[in-house]
Amino acid sequence: ERGFCPDGQGSLDLNLFQDPTDGQAYLIRDCSHKLLAISRLTPDYLGTAGIIATLPQCLERTVKHGRPALKNRCEGMAMFRHSGYFYLFTSLATGWCAVPRGHDTPCLVV
Repeated sequence: ERGFCPDGQGSLDLNLFQDPTDGQAYLIRDCSHKLLAISRLTPDYLGTAGIIATLPQCLERTVKHGRPALKNRCEGMAMFRHSGYFYLFTSLATGWCAVPRGHDTPCLVV
């Protein structure tokens, strides 16, 4: 059996993306509720070759259903490439509550 901590970061909600233009694979994940990270995967997909991009997580504390919670934390990342742009989709970590629609447009993802 094999296990690892990608780039030395506690990682949750992992997803993979393979760039259709060059075949390079990437690991997208939540790093301990502190940031979203994108790392290049090794050719055998068994390791990472460093974090290449990060997006901060919102750590505003709130109360949800009578319990302390983190507000607007992202989860369920998915990425694709279209017309030279990378698109990263996430949902807000709201448990079983509905997620309001919205979007953000960063200047640079990868």
